[in-house]
Amino acid sequence: MKRPELKLLLMMLTLSGLTAEAFASTWYPSSIDPYPGTTYRCEVRPLPHSMRGIPATDLEYIDHAFSVILKCTQEKELMMKAINDRNAFGGLDRYKTVIQSQFTRLDGLDTPRGLEQFQEDLVAALKLQETFFEKAATASYNGEEMKQIMAIPEAREASNRLISAWSIMETRYPTCDSASKDSLYHHICALDLF
Repeated sequence: MKRPELKLLLMMLTLSGLTAEAFASTWYPSSIDPYPGTTYRCEVRPLPHSMRGIPATDLEYIDHAFSVILKCTQEKELMMKAINDRNAFGGLDRYKTVIQSQFTRLDGLDTPRGLEQFQEDLVAALKLQETFFEKAATASYNGEEMKQIMAIPEAREASNRLISAWSIMETRYPTCDSASKDSLYHHICALDLF
């Protein structure tokens, strides 16, 4: 970036109440591609660099929480593929290890006031999905069809918690620009099992 452009960027960040330090701890990856052989269930777009309508005080949390959501979505898709391939036990240990590391990351976040219920819903949904995949691995191994597997109660319960989490986001950021709203929604949508 050229020096005048850098000065302009820093001036804009300062005027908006942000500093370069606000972005020093970004977790959001440069690539959001799903793992090879998998696809997202909806069109996920990266978090925009400028998220108009979201207070500066929430931006770091959004970056971190939605990085976790993206990672968990990638792992969810691997598990769904393993279930379809009748090899769920082969991926279950990896899934549980990665998800546990994401719980640790979420637990360490400084959750902005008013987003505690979002955090609670997200953690509950991920725990329910973990239970679902444990049961789904056994069901898949026993030859159950996908319709039966998706009827495991924790799948729908996890979905309901994600719907609740989205409702909190939508209510908290009513003036959020459409690109940001679309990205946030589709991250949560992609994590859902339905």
